[in-house]
Amino acid sequence: MSETVRKPALWQAAVMILIPVGIILYGIVVMRIMPPVVPLLLAVVAAASCALLMGVPWETLQRGMFDALTRSQIAVYILILVGALIAVWIQCGTIGMVIYWGLKLISAKWFFLAAFIVAAVASTITGTSFGCIGTVGVAFYGIGTALGYPAGMILGPIVGGAMLGDKMSPVSDSTNIAASNCETDLFEHIGSMMYTTFPAALVACICYAFMGSPLEGAGDVVDAQVRTIIQTLEQHSNLSLLTLLPPLTLFTLAWRRFPVVPTLVLSILAGVLVALLDGASVDSLIKTATSGFVSDTGVKSVDVLLSRGGMLSVLPTLLLFVASLSFGGILEISGVFGTIIDVILKWATTLARLIGSTLFVAFCILLGTGNMMLASIMTGRAFAGTYRERGIHSKVLSRTCEDSATVLSIMIPWSVPAFFVMGVLGVSAWEFIPYCYFNILCPVFALIYA
Repeated sequence: MSETVRKPALWQAAVMILIPVGIILYGIVVMRIMPPVVPLLLAVVAAASCALLMGVPWETLQRGMFDALTRSQIAVYILILVGALIAVWIQCGTIGMVIYWGLKLISAKWFFLAAFIVAAVASTITGTSFGCIGTVGVAFYGIGTALGYPAGMILGPIVGGAMLGDKMSPVSDSTNIAASNCETDLFEHIGSMMYTTFPAALVACICYAFMGSPLEGAGDVVDAQVRTIIQTLEQHSNLSLLTLLPPLTLFTLAWRRFPVVPTLVLSILAGVLVALLDGASVDSLIKTATSGFVSDTGVKSVDVLLSRGGMLSVLPTLLLFVASLSFGGILEISGVFGTIIDVILKWATTLARLIGSTLFVAFCILLGTGNMMLASIMTGRAFAGTYRERGIHSKVLSRTCEDSATVLSIMIPWSVPAFFVMGVLGVSAWEFIPYCYFNILCPVFALIYA
């Protein structure tokens, strides 16, 4: 900052947080505005107004908003590209191919465990939970729907696995941001996360293995639905081995540690190539990548599942992302978070309290802003000096940031990841939160180790 901003008093900081968060919650819970872009923008206006009344210059607030946007702009490109990737992969047959063989090979008894493991592996390799949910997630959602499972139950293991990979992947933006923000070596950071990630994943796997089928009495109906979907895909979808080229491109480049944006672009182009070889026109592919794919098989269950994607489909999520970053930037640069952290640190006299405080602050930032990166960055910045002063390795701080900011973000119904799921699959976070065992267990094990 070019000038010093006086930290507000505790009551002022509380007002600057409670009023905007109250606006957000009122818009979501009472008025049921989904996605809550307008409530979040009103929260930005309220926070900025409070800061101006406290004497913070507008130029300072503006710089805080712009700085927050600059730190996270890579996520904007990822969101846009994932929207195009989903649509192109559906048109070229990749998603249909995965659903087809998934229905043929995956037993209903082990569906949840398979969904969690496959999503975790895919997200770890690609380094993007959004990309995983938009590809593997869409495919497993189709399989689970055909098997008769409720939407929330299907998505619990999918989003859990996706966030596990996003947390652990060396090519994930959240992993690299947490490590660099806390001044930790990347692989030391990943190794440290194993202490909480492995036991949480193991317990989650056990839970998913024993969930079983909720529709055992409706087996004949489910079997008929599965047969209908398989027959429809055989008639209307490209099921050649060539449809595996896009995911092979994605996984290969990610494994070679290519940057995520070029990896997504080349994976989209691979899908375009497959679609062109299958007879698609360039015009149709451009429209699909822009507005999404529209399935017209005549079978409602298949058409609803495969009509999705496109860059325009992620616009509500992008608006939410920009608004949440602006809100967080104002709270940071006006000194609100600094005031709150000072009070918390007076209480955090032991290691357990310090870890608990770190988890709590990251979760509160998530509640207020709905932004995973902002929560990770701001929490790391706020606690870095204290961890150094107390002789605690920075990898403990970076691990704790991920155990809260990363894995819990998708469980905040008005967060960017939750609304990405809503945009892609039409399922609210309220439905899948009870089944996100891995996400719930990570901060629990963080506290146990503390």
